[in-house]
Amino acid sequence: MSEYKDSILVLRTYKLAESDRILSCLAKQHGKIRVVAKGARKPKSKFGGRVEPFTELNASLWKGRGELDTLRQVDVISLNGSLHQDLDKMMKAATVVEMVDKVSFDGQELPELFTLATRALRSLARTDSPNFLAVFALRLLVLEGLAPQLDGCRVCGDPNLVSIEARHGYGLCITHAVSPTISPRIVELMRTVLAGRTASVLNLGTKEDSSEFEKVVMEYLEHVLSLKLFSLHANDL
Repeated sequence: MSEYKDSILVLRTYKLAESDRILSCLAKQHGKIRVVAKGARKPKSKFGGRVEPFTELNASLWKGRGELDTLRQVDVISLNGSLHQDLDKMMKAATVVEMVDKVSFDGQELPELFTLATRALRSLARTDSPNFLAVFALRLLVLEGLAPQLDGCRVCGDPNLVSIEARHGYGLCITHAVSPTISPRIVELMRTVLAGRTASVLNLGTKEDSSEFEKVVMEYLEHVLSLKLFSLHANDL
């Protein structure tokens, strides 16, 4: 057994025995880890409310012989408490951590993913945007090397795209698309995010645009990652 330190983001938690919690975390240098916070559910626990989902911590941990490490001490970087007080923000945060959980692996250094996720959650805790999830998903796809190619139609180069061929991630114009599926406005929003100008997109968007933007991006992400985001579809159940 040995002690190590890392910055961690709590993705989700589970009850263990009478008073402990298991934390599923993204660690900046150690990838996805599972940690036991002993006594975390006791009223006078030293961890208190600091080991809830969406919380960002500096942590001291014991590396055990099994799959679970042990949390010894934490210092809060950001509680992101408002994410638990607003239902819309909480659902968006839950979708973020589910995406992060699906693309992260044990024992793999993931500093860029950690930075992307923690900055996004801190931003969401401060202020909401109707374009938040679509923007985060596109930045995650860029990080994973799976972002759609939207410079021009894959067949003829026409910049006026009306569809994205999700299987290969390229855009198509009206002449070569089977049918139009996205509006020019949404294509432009996606291009802006992919160019790195995320702030301008977070500050934009009508309700109608934002709804289509999120639908197009999240459907593309689920397709290319071959997954279904349960938190995103919670209202469909």
